[in-house]
Amino acid sequence: MNKLKEEEMFPILIDFLSKNGYEIVETHSGRQRGPDIIAKKSGREMVIEVKGDTAALDVDLGTGIWQLLRYMKDGSRDFALAITPSYIRYVEAVSYPLKRLKIAVFIVSQEGITPFL
Repeated sequence: MNKLKEEEMFPILIDFLSKNGYEIVETHSGRQRGPDIIAKKSGREMVIEVKGDTAALDVDLGTGIWQLLRYMKDGSRDFALAITPSYIRYVEAVSYPLKRLKIAVFIVSQEGITPFL
């Protein structure tokens, strides 16, 4: 399996979102402050945190979830994690709370995007 860095995931994800009717409102890659991607469809924003392959997948997944929680001020936005297939076993371990928090999960690979939760 090819490893994907976070910065390599952005174009794949942005292409997927655009093809599915989303307008890209903001992007913040790397160390820039703010959510990685804010996309809008039918007047509703989706805040997306992107996590690429690293040596500490469990820690990075936790960081991504925490980053999303910081933006949950009210029910006016949707939230999602965009991760690589390497994270699947970690996401499965926390799928119940992710579903309760209504955090969608997209699996990003060179072949495209697969909704996971």
